[in-house]
Amino acid sequence: MTRRLQNKISESVLTLYVVAAFTLVAWTLRGWTLSSGIALAVVVVVAYLLMEMDAIGGLLRIRSRMIPSVWLMLAIAFTAFHAYSPILLSVLGLALSFYFLFRTESEREPVGYTFRSTLYLSLGSLAWPPLLLLLPLLLWSQIVFLRTMTLRSLCASLLGLLLPYIFWSAWVFSPLAEMIPTNWLPTTLGAAGDERFLAHLQAIIAPLAEPIRAASAGESPLADDWQNLYKEYGAAGYALRPLVAAHSDWLHARTLQLASAAYLFLMAFPAYIHYLRNSYDDKISVRMQFYSLMLVQTVLALWLLLSPTSWHSLFPLLVLVSAPGIAHLFTFTRTWLTNAWFIFCLIMWAILCVLPGPL
Repeated sequence: MTRRLQNKISESVLTLYVVAAFTLVAWTLRGWTLSSGIALAVVVVVAYLLMEMDAIGGLLRIRSRMIPSVWLMLAIAFTAFHAYSPILLSVLGLALSFYFLFRTESEREPVGYTFRSTLYLSLGSLAWPPLLLLLPLLLWSQIVFLRTMTLRSLCASLLGLLLPYIFWSAWVFSPLAEMIPTNWLPTTLGAAGDERFLAHLQAIIAPLAEPIRAASAGESPLADDWQNLYKEYGAAGYALRPLVAAHSDWLHARTLQLASAAYLFLMAFPAYIHYLRNSYDDKISVRMQFYSLMLVQTVLALWLLLSPTSWHSLFPLLVLVSAPGIAHLFTFTRTWLTNAWFIFCLIMWAILCVLPGPL
């Protein structure tokens, strides 16, 4: 059987070490700050969790470190990961939630792992409230795909969901809440007392309520800065040059967003189709884990298309759940076409890495 470049890299024990070195170089070139150091710590912890998921659950049926390597390479290319923001805590919360969710398969009575899975998702939602909307998907995965849900596990999941909010609601009205710098917290956690609490609860259901409110008010649910820019373009007599000059920074940031989203789509979509066509090669338990990831991946991708203004919050989560499928594609395909695609993706990755400016 032919071993092409993609297979040699995927199966090499040195791949993860080389990518880790690239990660340190990338962070160093962008300059070390407290914010970038915390972001790197979160990225590394998530890489470790992905490696453990692979080692325990057997996501890749050969000895490979391709899953954490893909995650680190994507974190290098997408500068949204290079500075701390509260959304990184929600990425960590979702990674921990999946880690303990997959651990339920090895337990006869998975109460403890189920509790921790929903606990970390709930903690992550304190950083980005709509993350809690992914809970039904994880429960569906445990009931239908993994088939590890019991009555005791369901009670444990509800306890894990409520516990962070019980403690947070007690803390939110205490004087200690005013001592935390608000720039390190989400906006909903930086208000005062009952306003903070209500703002956070409203933010949980905002992705569902806002489109309904906009439609009832006669507005476009997808209205964002692009529509406002088009109105300015018409008001300026369709003169492009002054518009670009006035919004150069904004257009540069949006161009980087579109480039990053297009690159992730170009890798994740073929990986998605590849796994659906070749999942029979994996054990049933592994298939169920990938189906759980792909369910969340599908919802996040549709969510991003329907709510492009939530890019900064949704994109890092989509990168997390896409990394295992991309690693699977490049590890287990051996044709000249996929090898050429692998080389093309490496070239595009290098281009993204040198593009200037934050997203």
